[in-house]
Amino acid sequence: MIMRKCSFWGVLFSLIISLTLSLPSSASSYEREIANLSSIIVSSISKSGKKSIAVVDFTDLQGQVNELGRFIAEEMSGNITSQSPKFDVLDRNHIKRLLEEQKLSMSGLMDPNAIRKIGKLAGADVIITGTITPFGDSIRVSCKAIDTKSAKVVGSARGDIAKTATIADLIKLGVTTSRPSQEPVKQPASSRIFNKPLYRGYRVDICLHWSRLCQKPAADRFCQLNGFREARTWKIAYDIGYMTPTYVIGDDKTCGIRGCDGFEVIECE
Repeated sequence: MIMRKCSFWGVLFSLIISLTLSLPSSASSYEREIANLSSIIVSSISKSGKKSIAVVDFTDLQGQVNELGRFIAEEMSGNITSQSPKFDVLDRNHIKRLLEEQKLSMSGLMDPNAIRKIGKLAGADVIITGTITPFGDSIRVSCKAIDTKSAKVVGSARGDIAKTATIADLIKLGVTTSRPSQEPVKQPASSRIFNKPLYRGYRVDICLHWSRLCQKPAADRFCQLNGFREARTWKIAYDIGYMTPTYVIGDDKTCGIRGCDGFEVIECE
């Protein structure tokens, strides 16, 4: 009789543990949904041939940024970075500074001219924007990828994430606005000289794409990726590819053969 009781309670305990482990946590649920949205967007961008991506803060339907929108944008940016190393995901703080300098709000990015301007200044091929809409027990997230040259949508995705206690707390924080600083704002350097400029650990190739768009286009893109507008001057180091690979930024690959030329110096402004 004792053996049968032990056996019964043992089976019951095992069943409870099994059911508990099989239930997805709310945290992993929203992480999976954001990862899924990121995957859909990345697939669309990949088909468009674009490489450089900027993820801006998500907003509510009135175009206002809140902490939840900022959180989801950060999560998506991290997901795209880890899922697709072939893309250049731009630093979100850098994008935020550019928007502030240009006196643009998130709602202002609905203007095609503003999208083109930020894309050029940041060196972004695509900007990912999104909206969040709270429902009863879930949050609807809708996002789209916009080509910064044509201002056309090249991809979109939407999904629902569970309204966990943490998510609900972020909603309660409401709209976030940047407060004016009491201290003088430090202006970025107006220019900088890069000696033997590197990208991803390699010397920068003089061509933006393989054997085309050489010198100024490649130097401009390097400067934009480092927070500057364009290249003022540059100097070339010829035939260095066979000694140390050069990096073709636009094609996201290295050149390690004789005849690959790199920059010796780039002056950005």
